[in-house]
Amino acid sequence: MVCFSAACAVFFSHMTGNITSLWSAQPQVGAEFLALHYPLKLIYIPSPTWANHNKIFPLAGIQIRNYRYYKPSTRGLDFEVIVSCC
Repeated sequence: MVCFSAACAVFFSHMTGNITSLWSAQPQVGAEFLALHYPLKLIYIPSPTWANHNKIFPLAGIQIRNYRYYKPSTRGLDFEVIVSCC
């Protein structure tokens, strides 16, 4: 999950542990945290992504939009699409 705002700085500065061992629960916990503490109820999710990501965020009340990050013709990052999506 990518987060660009002052709210992210507050979140990460107070983080004392991590939940990376909870791989399947991590996106859900993140979605619920954002739904409670972040005023904007919108998140951009890369496409393609894991199938559960498209279900977890709407269940937490967060609208999703997709962006493409892979450029098949170059087999690499599609930087132009990434910077233009937001």
